[in-house]
Amino acid sequence: YLSLIGVALITAPGDLVPERQRFRAGLLAAVALMGVAITIAELVFRGQDLPYFVFPLQAAAIWALSVAFAVWALVPSRALVPPPPPARPAARDRDLVMRLQAAMEGGAWREEGLTIGALANSLAVPEHQLRATINGALGHRNFPAFVNGYRIDAAKQVLSDPAQARRTILEIAYDSGFASIGPFNRAFRAETGRSPSEYRAAPD
Repeated sequence: YLSLIGVALITAPGDLVPERQRFRAGLLAAVALMGVAITIAELVFRGQDLPYFVFPLQAAAIWALSVAFAVWALVPSRALVPPPPPARPAARDRDLVMRLQAAMEGGAWREEGLTIGALANSLAVPEHQLRATINGALGHRNFPAFVNGYRIDAAKQVLSDPAQARRTILEIAYDSGFASIGPFNRAFRAETGRSPSEYRAAPD
């Protein structure tokens, strides 16, 4: 349960949709509480048969969590999916977009483990403002996808360059800001529909 909480807390800042962040926290708390309650019951009644009322309670709790998740996942909600970026962002957003793009084109994306908080600090803007700009003005659903777009573009340039054919996929992954080959392969396939090796063999 501690691992579950840790993963949720670590990955939450990358989500740019506030309503989805709040739902994540609520669902996590409910799952963790249910797990702790089940564990306590098993410890209290260790070596004994659990009372029969425990089982329908456990089933009802799992059913309630499943329904809550299904409603969230299946019912369309504009609050959970960012709107398309406006044709012309507001003046304040345009200024931040230009500064953000300049920072990324200057190589900010190369920083391994780059977070939205660190990027906001480098741009001297509040994190919530940067989050809203990436989500609203640029239309990205999460921060990793925004950063990975730059990283994958750079990797594609290297992979399609015959002069760099001797460089390994792992080396290209590291140079592109990825900490290991697994996340690089997944992000590359999600962006291009092909593995890095396949792309190198037949670039666009």
